[in-house]
Amino acid sequence: MNNNLPTPDELQKSCEDLCNIHVQHLEEHEVKIPNVRRYNERAKSIWLAVLHYYKGKNVHKSFITEICQRDNPTLGPDQQVRHLKRDGWHLTNDGRGHHLLDPYQPSPEWETDKKRRHGRLKAKDFAGIKKPMNTAAPLVAQKKVNRAIDMVKTKSNCNRDIKILQNLPQI
Repeated sequence: MNNNLPTPDELQKSCEDLCNIHVQHLEEHEVKIPNVRRYNERAKSIWLAVLHYYKGKNVHKSFITEICQRDNPTLGPDQQVRHLKRDGWHLTNDGRGHHLLDPYQPSPEWETDKKRRHGRLKAKDFAGIKKPMNTAAPLVAQKKVNRAIDMVKTKSNCNRDIKILQNLPQI
């Protein structure tokens, strides 16, 4: 990567190209893309434009921050590019601030997280919540849930039962 910053026109073209790739490859996976006309309207659109401009090359987050500051001075001085993963983008980093974007497939964790979110919405009981996560619930949480259910069934102490149910771990 050279030390010259890409021009705004180059980044706009990169953003438009990435939008086309998104429609062809990522839209079906529900990967989120900023809804902008110009690449510099939002921080995420700048991040994506820069990462796509430098296809196949690691880009340091300080370099991306420098471009963000140039093209949209209202943005903060420390850009957290890693947050693109939350939107489903396949972003790899080396742990030292260098990022690489693969715009042709969603993040490997994205499909699992999507199933987990949909599973939580459809779950009718505790077992239904555990199932899409592909993991057993922690033993302590399971015991608390079972104890709370048993207490409610026996109606031992109504006030205590209500407090126990309110203190159940959020799953």
